[in-house]
Amino acid sequence: MKKIFYMIIFSSLLFANSSQHLEITSGDMGGCAYSQNGDLLAVFDNQNLLKIINLNTQDEVGIIKGKRLTSASFDKDSLYVGTNDGEILKFNQNGTHDKSVFDASSFGLDTSISYLKFKNNKLYAFVGKNTFISYDVATGKLHTIKLDKIYRVSSCIILDDMAIVTGWDRSVYEINLTNLQAKELFRTKSVVLSSQELLGDVVFGLANGEILTLKDGSYIKISDFGVKSLALIDDEIYMGLKNGEIYKSDLKFKDIKIYGANPDTVVKIFGHNKSIVVVMLNGKVKFNNKS
Repeated sequence: MKKIFYMIIFSSLLFANSSQHLEITSGDMGGCAYSQNGDLLAVFDNQNLLKIINLNTQDEVGIIKGKRLTSASFDKDSLYVGTNDGEILKFNQNGTHDKSVFDASSFGLDTSISYLKFKNNKLYAFVGKNTFISYDVATGKLHTIKLDKIYRVSSCIILDDMAIVTGWDRSVYEINLTNLQAKELFRTKSVVLSSQELLGDVVFGLANGEILTLKDGSYIKISDFGVKSLALIDDEIYMGLKNGEIYKSDLKFKDIKIYGANPDTVVKIFGHNKSIVVVMLNGKVKFNNKS
């Protein structure tokens, strides 16, 4: 695959006085999810505390505490939360009225839920180290496939008809969501830390500071620090780095600029109304005015 170099153009926008801050968690961030209408943000930390924030008012609207939480995903009306002991719990969007909708032990599977995603009226996730599940909550039907060659998953993105999964061994797999057949596509130069759907394609953020598109297979150098988060907002790609920097680019990655700097690793970026919302590993959330 041909390596392409682009000039990195620096801008002076470093969030100056155009941002607001929230401190959501007291411990390191375990993960987060935002609602389909973009109004709610669910954040959980390594102290087993999950908070639900109304992004319009920046107020806390719900708290979930108890089991060790590992992943979260919203559907239209509910919040699904995965746990370390193999359960998926369903809550109202304010964090009340929980019930267990899936228990891995009931199906003889390993425990621990990761990369949970609600899409196409189904729950998709990894159970244990490398078993991918498709679970229909309404019917209770479960389909699984074990990716034996992957000892640990590094990213998973659910598209309309397939899942793209990467491993710490640098492998990239495609899983057909209709029949749950998997095939290995290729291996990357470095471990994939993040992935994002991009107009019928997928872009990967790598541990060596490069990005890679699924279709073109071209490596583009962004930084010497790992690309921990990716987002598509208003026809621009935002890339959050392990050192707290954020870069943004046009869709063809020909005009790459530094967007800002933060005090900790950027684990999530998304757009909300007129803001770019930045979630950091230390539990802080920044609301930056779109430029």
